[in-house]
Amino acid sequence: AACAAAESARQYFAKPSAAHAGMALKARRSAGAARLKFDAAVELEPAPRADWLEAASALAQAAEEAALSAEEADRFSADLGAKGERLAQALVRAVESLRLALEDFSDAEAAARIVEAKNEALQIEEMRRRGRQAAFDMPGLPDELKTRAVLDHFSAAGEAVQRAADVLAGRLAQQA
Repeated sequence: AACAAAESARQYFAKPSAAHAGMALKARRSAGAARLKFDAAVELEPAPRADWLEAASALAQAAEEAALSAEEADRFSADLGAKGERLAQALVRAVESLRLALEDFSDAEAAARIVEAKNEALQIEEMRRRGRQAAFDMPGLPDELKTRAVLDHFSAAGEAVQRAADVLAGRLAQQA
């Protein structure tokens, strides 16, 4: 779900349109439905591992924030230009790295993928900081606030990826 939501945000920022914002909304709803199914399955398990629950929760938040970045950019008519596309691409790479790490969660390749995800999350935060600084130079306060709101969703998505990566790195270390 996080991959789909990040990809929908990337598509929106590559070519902003109401249709792409609608795809982001659909991805966010799908991620929410997947989270409900996951929560229901966890209740059936006798002793769910807290670390897996935390990672899943962080990835669900990343999905929601990714989709919200596109939805709010559309709603506010916030034009992030190439910066928005770069942020969304970094988010796609981050969640994709975590997905690949989870596919084969037992070797050095998984550890390398987790590090890739953390590096992409760091890039997202650095781009957000530069974007917020540039927003202060915008001619009107409303445009500045709209841009900052969208950037904050990217930041929250990056933080969620970072949390998920930290949990997975800890779990991988326990297996070693």
